[in-house]
Amino acid sequence: MRLGPDGTPQWAWILEAMGKPPEQFWTDAKGAVYFDSAGLKRIGSDGRTLAMISDRTAGKTAKWLAVDPKEGTGFYGGDRNTFTNRQPYRQPYLYKYDGKGSKLWTLWEPDPKKLGSDTPLSLESDSSPRAMDFAPNGDLLVGGWSDGGNSVFPKQATDMTKPATSAGYGMSPWGMKNANSLSHLIRIDPKTLETKAHSWWVCYLPGKNAPNHASIRSLKVMPSGLVAFTGNAATGLIQTPNAFFPPFDETST
Repeated sequence: MRLGPDGTPQWAWILEAMGKPPEQFWTDAKGAVYFDSAGLKRIGSDGRTLAMISDRTAGKTAKWLAVDPKEGTGFYGGDRNTFTNRQPYRQPYLYKYDGKGSKLWTLWEPDPKKLGSDTPLSLESDSSPRAMDFAPNGDLLVGGWSDGGNSVFPKQATDMTKPATSAGYGMSPWGMKNANSLSHLIRIDPKTLETKAHSWWVCYLPGKNAPNHASIRSLKVMPSGLVAFTGNAATGLIQTPNAFFPPFDETST
């Protein structure tokens, strides 16, 4: 259902036999609404037409992550089993689809045989894109997950032999204790598919300065270009020496 500014219903669709309701909606510049319900669907801005863009639907390890509001293109990503019986057990990927459901490009999806501790790249951490949004200039902002530091995400998304530029937030996975989830913030040029910047996002064990579990669940870029995201952490986020903001003083009023 779409409501007007005063709360008056403007149009409504009933989706029969679709199981659970859509968990997320996106809109484009023309006012069309996109959602995943047994596939990525689009309702026209006037509410009169319902179209299936792609029959890909959310699963346990992959889902529709975003719809570009300028183009109306959809981004589907996650991970799948490599069936190699060795690390990494998961293969990350991100696909872009046009408004008619045709795949335009692929990011990551590395050949599992070229990964692992016994290969020159030594990239053995399971990895997966988990959240996504768009910067004001069109750049793709991706929130990623990995179960260790030897992930494909600090590399170029189309060439694992080349490193991505570090964003320099001062966080690192090295020396981690009891961690099995680390987060990544990744900025990608939508035209060249170059990974323009990569940063780790981790929490630290109090008193040990050792990286520990942190996960990004959702991500949103503000009109100013600042990035907001939500997630969870095992021990809480401990301020690092180069924190973005000074620690909160609970004694102040």
